[in-house]
Amino acid sequence: MGQLLFDKNFDGGSLDSSYLAEGFWNVNYSTSLHFRVIGCTSLNPVFRIWVNPNWTWHFRATHRMVWKYNSSSSYSYMDTAWVSGGYYHFRNDTAFSSDTIFIAYLFPFSYNEMVYYINTIQTNQWIRNAGVRGHSVLGRNIYGYEITNPSIPDSSKKRIVITARQHPYETLGQHICLGLSDYLVNSTDTFAVWLRNNCIFYFYPMVNPDGVYLGLNTDTYQGYNPNRFWFNGDTVSNPSPCRETNVVRQDIWQRTGNRVYYSFDMHSNAGSLIYYYCGLRTAPEPFKSMAFDIVANIRKSDSLINDGNILMPSDMACDTYQSTNWYADFWLWNNRQAVAFTLESATVPPQSLTRTRNIGIAIARGIYLSLRNQLTGIQTASTGIPAQFSLSQNYPNPFNPNTNIEFTLGAMRNIRIVINDVLGREVIELLNQRYPAGSHRVMFDGKHYSSGVYYYSMFVEGTLLETKKMLLIK
Repeated sequence: MGQLLFDKNFDGGSLDSSYLAEGFWNVNYSTSLHFRVIGCTSLNPVFRIWVNPNWTWHFRATHRMVWKYNSSSSYSYMDTAWVSGGYYHFRNDTAFSSDTIFIAYLFPFSYNEMVYYINTIQTNQWIRNAGVRGHSVLGRNIYGYEITNPSIPDSSKKRIVITARQHPYETLGQHICLGLSDYLVNSTDTFAVWLRNNCIFYFYPMVNPDGVYLGLNTDTYQGYNPNRFWFNGDTVSNPSPCRETNVVRQDIWQRTGNRVYYSFDMHSNAGSLIYYYCGLRTAPEPFKSMAFDIVANIRKSDSLINDGNILMPSDMACDTYQSTNWYADFWLWNNRQAVAFTLESATVPPQSLTRTRNIGIAIARGIYLSLRNQLTGIQTASTGIPAQFSLSQNYPNPFNPNTNIEFTLGAMRNIRIVINDVLGREVIELLNQRYPAGSHRVMFDGKHYSSGVYYYSMFVEGTLLETKKMLLIK
């Protein structure tokens, strides 16, 4: 190879061949594009990849490969990319200062990193039943865990299934999944607290560990596309030939009971621009309306978190491949009556890894907004607080600058009311003290705050009772 040595032999990497020709370092790959290059000190080589005409949407000038040094823990985008003569070219404009660099199509996340992640979260107070659900064909662990508030009974909680990494090279879906998981585990804002109290999230963050470890594209070690082999029916009478799919199907079947409210199968790559909602064209109401509603709320949350920079698409399509082997979303729709999505986010132009993981936060808050719109009485039922404790809608609403918040108590209790902004950040603790039974009122003065949407939440003896929205207009 002359100056450079190309190496595929590390976790998650695979390379067909590489060679120097016409002044370019040519990279041929048969699977997931993730490799190591040695001999880079003081060089800024130009790499090029032949673009299969069927995959031109993967390799566009707006997409940038990522790279990092051997000693670094984070990836950066390559400076320059262009398409010419049927090839995708990329380089860093400045020379590398270290001998070894790692290059990947998108931000990688390896099987070993998944093992480490599970070990770090399993003792968290909101994590339940974390562990190995089964094994891949080559014996690697397929993990699962639940996120909920274990002190609140499960009976009235909504079940939400999250799967990721059925396709190994779609690493952004993995990061979105982990952004959602980290938010639910670590955040103390109003949205995360409410979701933990009222929902059970069933996470399967790496369905295809063999494919991830071997650097495969969309298949398992045995050549199955696990997202396409869910098959219709229960897991006993109609098993899938794909072992990895069967492990996850069986676990979902046993743990979720007869109904899943939402399910999200996380995918995503540089060309993704769409949600797939199973049965969109034929789904009965209210499922179709629920699907459009949560898409709108995820987009709204994504915009608010990132100052209008929306990565989530607005269009939806019906996945039409259910007739043979069934996709994951169709199985969840047919067998668990879920509002089920194959979820793909837009990632062009290049975005930071933090920005990508923020999509997970947007999904969580979109779920919150949709459930709050659709459900009534869930807070009282799930928190165990008697119905005679209530929080009223503020008045006036909209307001400028003052508004009144009323609440009713059936017995003397410690009451805490907090105001949060649209990002979930606490603006002010309005009160925190004991009140006797009866009706009470407190005023919120918004003169020092900017116009916009705010949320106010009432906690009874430390347990969230309810959250309502109000609008300050100046």
